[in-house]
Amino acid sequence: MKFKFNLEALLKHRSYLEEIARKEYFVAKQAADDSLFKINSMWKEIDNVRNKMMVEQSGGGHKSELLATMDEFINGHKVRLDREKQNLRELMLIADEKREILVEAAKEHKILIKLKEKMKERHKQVLKKKEVKAIDDIVTTRHKRSS
Repeated sequence: MKFKFNLEALLKHRSYLEEIARKEYFVAKQAADDSLFKINSMWKEIDNVRNKMMVEQSGGGHKSELLATMDEFINGHKVRLDREKQNLRELMLIADEKREILVEAAKEHKILIKLKEKMKERHKQVLKKKEVKAIDDIVTTRHKRSS
């Protein structure tokens, strides 16, 4: 007698939900990572412009327009950097929510897997008892015939 798990459809559905949650989490995590990379790149750009400003200032001469333009770039970049930081915070919150959904989906899926394993083990025990009983019946029947 073959084991049949009567909640197999639910198990497949939970597995599907877990996979969807996993994909959504990784998409959200990737968006947050991309935003963080963008912030780091923006800081590097600001550092590069500052280094160029120091070179220009140490070189002497009339370069006040160039330095003013560079300073405006830095100030504008700081504003864009603040916006990107806010965007990163929002993306991280979304990623955390998606992670919590994934953890919950994984728990629900794992519960069903454990239930299936327990039911399969019980089924094996029942089959073993039936087999032992059948063997005992055969032995008893043979013993009665030979007596």
